[in-house]
Amino acid sequence: MLAAMLNACRVHGNANLWNEMAGSVGQKKLSNIYASLNMWDEVLKVRKGMERKGVQKVPGCSSTEVNGSIFEFVVRDRSFLYMDGDVEMLHCINKHLKFGQG
Repeated sequence: MLAAMLNACRVHGNANLWNEMAGSVGQKKLSNIYASLNMWDEVLKVRKGMERKGVQKVPGCSSTEVNGSIFEFVVRDRSFLYMDGDVEMLHCINKHLKFGQG
C-alpha cells in the first residue's frame, strides 16, 4: 500500500508529500522524483545525505538475448568488456539501433 502511495506521489510530481510519507526510507527514490521535476539542487542534497548515511541505490541492470544466449549488463560493471566477442556484439547492436532510428 505504501509503495502505491509513493508511486502516486512520483506520478503526480508531489515530492513534498513523498518526503513526509517516506522519511529516510524513501531517500533512494526521492532523488529520482526530484530529478524528474528538474530540481537538481534537491537531487544533490538527497544524494549527499544518502552518502553520509551509507545508503546505496541498487544498481540498474538490463539484459538482451542474442542467438539464444542471454547477456546481462549491470550499471558500472565493466567486466563484460574483457570477454571475447562482447564488444563486437555491442557495436553490432548499436549499429542496428542507429539504423532503425534513421
